[in-house]
Amino acid sequence: KEDAERWRKAAVKNAYVLLSQQRFIMAAAMFLLAGKIRSCCSILIQREKDWQLAYCIARLTATTTAATTTTLPDEMLRTTILPIAAATCDLLLRSIAFWLLGETKQALWCLVGSGDGGDGAGGGSDDGDKSKSGGGGGGGSRSASS
Repeated sequence: KEDAERWRKAAVKNAYVLLSQQRFIMAAAMFLLAGKIRSCCSILIQREKDWQLAYCIARLTATTTAATTTTLPDEMLRTTILPIAAATCDLLLRSIAFWLLGETKQALWCLVGSGDGGDGAGGGSDDGDKSKSGGGGGGGSRSASS
């Protein structure tokens, strides 16, 4: 056990040295070896702009305990991936992110919504969903009666 802790400290120290040398991938790898998953993912997102690899690592190493209700992958979906999807207007990525968060209704609305350009990122927008479907139905009845 003492030996493992010694190697963990050495990996963290090496990670900081690699950060100072701007060798970000290697620094992320050292943080991963040391078990510092949040630091590893943070470097990958902020320095390497590789959110896909960061999310993959977060999912593969995710642990849930009774003390924590939000896991790192869920946090990454909300704070990193959903804003990227909104900025790039990537409806499929947004839908997948909501699906992985368990928000299936929101995931569906991303794909089949009214197409009004709304970001769909507002949590608990059941009222907004009803008004969108109501507005779409009204438009359909107008064209049918014309």
